[in-house]
Amino acid sequence: MRRLFQSDLPLSKPSLAGHVALSRDILRLSDAYDIPPDRPYAFNHAVDAQTGYRTRSVLAVPLMEPTGNVIGVFQLINARDARNQIVPFDPDYEELIRALASQATVAVRNAQLEAVARVRAALRFVASLATTMAHEIDNPLSVIKGNIQLLVSEASDPVSRQRIDAVLGAVEAIREIVERMNRITELKLADQSRAEEQWSR
Repeated sequence: MRRLFQSDLPLSKPSLAGHVALSRDILRLSDAYDIPPDRPYAFNHAVDAQTGYRTRSVLAVPLMEPTGNVIGVFQLINARDARNQIVPFDPDYEELIRALASQATVAVRNAQLEAVARVRAALRFVASLATTMAHEIDNPLSVIKGNIQLLVSEASDPVSRQRIDAVLGAVEAIREIVERMNRITELKLADQSRAEEQWSR
């Protein structure tokens, strides 16, 4: 399935899942290949063509949070009877499927929140590391820079001055790299905070 859906499916009305996500309604089809042309959705035959599978009956339910936010679509295909024959989905099972969709919504949201929390923890670790590095490096760099500046006043030949300038340049480059690391982690943490705010809506 991952190979078949390497990119996100577009959320658009013509698709079954897109229609369910946008309308927030259950969609029940006896035969996905026999949808009247006046309906605001259509079945995408591409997956059947790639897999050799034949989709007939479909029941699609929105994965909807209590706030009304839809985070996905729970789609069942090819209901079977006691003789293992494909049949339409029984309308009496819709409430059961809604309950399953509700559980799936909670599971998906929890997985997303766990992923967000892992990223936040990783970013905080990197931020802490960058701050520690900045403190640990800043003191020796200041000492090195101070001593080199003393040498500058004592050095008279151009070659020594060039070498001293090169070392001073390296010291400043290291300081800039550490400062850049701090800025990047601050920006990433800010991005993460904005992402978490969006999740909480």
